[in-house]
Amino acid sequence: MSIHKQVIFATEQQVVNLGFPVVSPITGKVLPLEEHPEAIFSTGTLGCGLAFEITSHKILAPFDGVIEQIKMGGTEVYFKAKNGLRLLVALDINPMYFPLSGLAIKKHENQTVKAAEPVVHFDLRKVPTPIVASVTVLNHKKLGAIYYSQVQITAGEDILFKVTAKKR
Repeated sequence: MSIHKQVIFATEQQVVNLGFPVVSPITGKVLPLEEHPEAIFSTGTLGCGLAFEITSHKILAPFDGVIEQIKMGGTEVYFKAKNGLRLLVALDINPMYFPLSGLAIKKHENQTVKAAEPVVHFDLRKVPTPIVASVTVLNHKKLGAIYYSQVQITAGEDILFKVTAKKR
């Protein structure tokens, strides 16, 4: 059950020809956004989306577009697609572990990116697990349904979700 009713689980066959595909920017187990430990995410204050227990050390571009901002030592990346879709990919890491070991920011603010292109890489071996992340659709009120179909996702390979246009 999702906070926002527009985030809907569906089989891949049900959504094969629907919407704008968003490639997964992170690898891990998919969770309801309500399971995120930070209230700003779990209550849906910033928008709708999904949470994750991550299992990799990178953030990839979720679509062709531009990086709007990189914050919190590379653990928050704001993306904007050419069609206007805005996403926040955020890792929930205690600030006591900053600066992150092995941090490499491959792309910077206002740079264009292609889907699945590396944006940030870091070494999380010294950070206690599990690490929770979120992919939040910031401008969800302008959009229609957001369909996801996976419970385990691989960055750069799997479609995280498909975003549809708002019905008029």
